[in-house]
Amino acid sequence: MFSSVQTEFVCFPSGTPYSDVSADARCSLNHTASVPVLLILHGFKAFARWGFFPYFGEYFADKGFLTLTVNFSLNGTPHRINADSEECSEPENFARNTISQEVRDAETMVRAVVEGKFDAQAPIFAEQLRTRWNGDIFLLAHSRGGASAWVLGERFKEVKKIAALGTIARLDRFTDRAKQEWRKNGFFAVQNARTGQELRIDAGYLDDIAENASRLEPLQTIKRLRQALLLVHGDQDLTVPIAEAETLYAAAQKAKCNVHWETIPQTAHTFGISHPMTAEQAAKPAFVQTLSLLEKFFYE
Repeated sequence: MFSSVQTEFVCFPSGTPYSDVSADARCSLNHTASVPVLLILHGFKAFARWGFFPYFGEYFADKGFLTLTVNFSLNGTPHRINADSEECSEPENFARNTISQEVRDAETMVRAVVEGKFDAQAPIFAEQLRTRWNGDIFLLAHSRGGASAWVLGERFKEVKKIAALGTIARLDRFTDRAKQEWRKNGFFAVQNARTGQELRIDAGYLDDIAENASRLEPLQTIKRLRQALLLVHGDQDLTVPIAEAETLYAAAQKAKCNVHWETIPQTAHTFGISHPMTAEQAAKPAFVQTLSLLEKFFYE
């Protein structure tokens, strides 16, 4: 669709003995202006090549940005599988994923940008980074990916703008009874709606969000940010109810953050997009409006 865009695959050690964080690096050779790097972060049960994530990477690369669409290392769907696969092929990795791990993955990619560590795997992107990067990093996150985005915004001065779509306000989304059963069984079962797979989340996830609440919980981290922030939510989102995002927005406003809120009417958690994404879906009003809001925010 975007013929001018060059795509390269990159993979960096994530600091664990069993997994790597990877990304699709994209740029267009038709542009010469200095631009930010746009880091794109997927959410729970998603992966870098799901639905609209490749589209976002290509669209904004075509507009001139240097984009990195991150694949979290323990999402269960590694980059090496077919790009349009829906399968969680590594459920054992999915089970031991944590928010802290996703943050470490995202931090690894940010450091790779700052330190220019792309030559070995993505020479075209590396050259563009050396010659065109203006020193700024923008973040685009969906759903649970927003939790990592807020933490990155707090830790890296290079992060100047953060846009979050359908983002969550809470990591602890479980009843006391559910958590008791979770610890008793050692895992919590969730269904992958795309494939019908029953997946498990180890109790380590609970330990992580309990022990690191002050540095990970979105309602805490967003209040400490001073970058430009954009929250976009579908008014029919049942996965992350709009009331939850409104709570996040209210907390950011109270903390005097530079935050802007937009509601997309008659759309749900993925803004009319399923996997694999089609040209017909890209033309849906809800997605077109969402893309327009993002473009306006990133270019202001």
